[in-house]
Amino acid sequence: ICTGMWRGCLELEESDLPCEGNVVETYIHSLAPGPVWLYFGCRGQEDFLYQQELGRWVGNDTLTQLRVAMSRVGPEKVYVTHKLREDSEKIGKLIVDEGAYVYVCGDGNRMAKDVQDAIRDIVGMRLKGDASEYVKDMRLRQRYLQDIWS
Repeated sequence: ICTGMWRGCLELEESDLPCEGNVVETYIHSLAPGPVWLYFGCRGQEDFLYQQELGRWVGNDTLTQLRVAMSRVGPEKVYVTHKLREDSEKIGKLIVDEGAYVYVCGDGNRMAKDVQDAIRDIVGMRLKGDASEYVKDMRLRQRYLQDIWS
C-alpha cells in the first residue's frame, strides 16, 4: 500500500499539471514520495524471501512499514489479512484520505480474494458503509492492482 504519484495511464496527464511547460516526468520527480507499507506473507522464517533487503529498505526509509505474517509459526495461523485488519484505521486513512494505491502479488486461488475482501471491509469502516463500489472504482483507476497466479 503506497501513496504518491502513480505513473499509470489514467491518473496524470499534462493538463493536470500545476504549471505550464512542465512535463509529467519533471513534475513526478519534484514530489516527495508518500509512505510505502509492505505486507509480506510466508509460512515461516525459511520462506521469508528478501528478508535482508527488506530490512535495509526499512532502515533507509524506502519502506515506511514492513508487516510480516507467518502462517506456520506459533499456535495460530497468521495471514496478511490479519495484519491488514490490525492496521485497519491507518490503512483506511491511507486509502480513503490520502489516495493510496494497493498492489497485491501472490496466490490467486485464495489470498487475492481474501485481501480484496479485507481492503473492502477496511475502506467500508472508514466510509461507514459498503465499499464495494469504492474498491471497484479503485480497480478501474488502477489504484488497486493485482499480479497473481494459481
